[in-house]
This record gives sequence, structure tokens and C-alpha cells, in this order.
Amino acid sequence: MASQNQMKENRDEYEWMKIKADMERERSELAETGGSRISRVFMTNPFVPIGCLSTVAALLVGLKNFYKGDHKRQQVMMRARVGAQGFTVFALLGGVFYHAFKNE
Repeated sequence: MASQNQMKENRDEYEWMKIKADMERERSELAETGGSRISRVFMTNPFVPIGCLSTVAALLVGLKNFYKGDHKRQQVMMRARVGAQGFTVFALLGGVFYHAFKNE
């Protein structure tokens, strides 16, 4: 009976050690600076920032053409913006599925 209690205590201690290690890892990730976190995310899935930047660029060019009165070019850029947004969403979903199946 004493050995079963000892095994349970060892298992409980191991679980606490694991929880503590996870908490320390999360704390170190939170302490990460903004620049290093952005570079880590960019290296993990570079298509998401590319999609975001292309969406913003298409939006800005489309707005500029709208104010200039070039409605044909403005429509083309708004359609490009929608395409860039779709690319970004698919990149996000692809990254989520990739990392979900990679960890299994």
C-alpha cells in the first residue's frame, strides 16, 4: 500500500514540475520583444504578412485612384484587395492546419 501512495506522490510531483515548466515557457514567450516576436511569426508563416501587406497596398492604391477620379482603375484595385484578403485567409488557415498536423 505504501508503494502505491509513493507512486501517486511521484506522479503528482511530476505533474507539478511539468505545469511549472509550461508556465515558465509561456512567461518567457510573453516577455519576448515585439520585434523578435514579429520576426518569429514571419518565419513561421511568411504568407500571412505578405497577404496583409498586399491587401493594404491594394486598398491604398484603390483609394488614391478613387480620389483622382479613375474609377476603372479603382475597381480593379478593390477586386485585387478582395483577392489579397482571400489569399491571407487561406494562408492563415493553411498555417493553422499545418501546425496542427505537424504537432501530432
